[in-house]
Amino acid sequence: MVFAGSLGPGQHSRARLQALERLGSRVVPVDLTPVGPSPARLPATWRALRRRLSWPVDEADVNGRLPAAVERANPDLVWLEKALAVRPATIEALRRLRPRVCIVAYQPDTLRSWGQRSIQLLGVARRCDAVITTNPQAQRDLQRLGCGRVIWAEKAFDPLLHRPLDLSSEERAQWGAPVGFAGFWEAPRARCLARLQEDGAPLKIWGQHWERRTRGKPLAAAVAGGARFGEDYARILNSFDIGLCFLRRKAGDRVTSRSIEIPACGTFMLAERTQEHRVLFREGIEAEFFEGYDELRHKVRYYLEHPDERRAVAEAGRRRCVESGYDQDSRMRALLRRILG
Repeated sequence: MVFAGSLGPGQHSRARLQALERLGSRVVPVDLTPVGPSPARLPATWRALRRRLSWPVDEADVNGRLPAAVERANPDLVWLEKALAVRPATIEALRRLRPRVCIVAYQPDTLRSWGQRSIQLLGVARRCDAVITTNPQAQRDLQRLGCGRVIWAEKAFDPLLHRPLDLSSEERAQWGAPVGFAGFWEAPRARCLARLQEDGAPLKIWGQHWERRTRGKPLAAAVAGGARFGEDYARILNSFDIGLCFLRRKAGDRVTSRSIEIPACGTFMLAERTQEHRVLFREGIEAEFFEGYDELRHKVRYYLEHPDERRAVAEAGRRRCVESGYDQDSRMRALLRRILG
């Protein structure tokens, strides 16, 4: 297999690649993480503008390195993980090199956000043997836009990373709080968290854009820092007594990666109520859910005051993740069976 994706520490792409290796695949990686100056020698501001215009610069030279890797490895499968800079012409070149190779594209995000798509993505998707997505909005859009085989994939946790940690009290104080959220800034989330803070909830927030968006506001006192990945991310989730899970309704989310990662760490999860969440976890037994601020506030107060019940739910949530096969290995095994028949 040739696997193209961002393979830095803590990346979901890296977790899927490692799961494939544990399942016995011989994987040749093509890392899409930019290293050094842009091959196109474009200024950083222009590269950022192109990303916003859905016309990303091929900073990792994937269109050159991918055919070379396929020619060397002679793979059965080529996996393109959120490879927005891949061009349709590159897929056609792979077909000429290896006519019988199976090519799949993994697109976890909605197609309706500027930074999550590219002008060549649809052309690539239509030329692949299958397109995999975890986003229901993207699934509908890909089918409507004429992609032949669109496969639904479930969210998963990385068994090497998302697990209970034995942290000291000092580490818990550094990373966590009785109530916490890890994820990027969005206005609905900020409003909920600001109201929790006003109501006295002991709160800590980690993630992109929070420091800038809360500057000069009371909520800034709860912001601990920007996004953290890998082991630091696991420490953060382990250090919350209550891990909050908000969804991006605008992006069509019904489940998010944190929906699995928080319980997998053995942390009590309080998430927005959806039918998909209720299928994954039994409400009040393996996780808790809320709809609207009043229910959120009530459940935060209740479970802070009832730590034994909270710990029991957290332990049951962890068991459900393991016993129901929400790990990357189980998810990838099922995907391979569907892709390769």
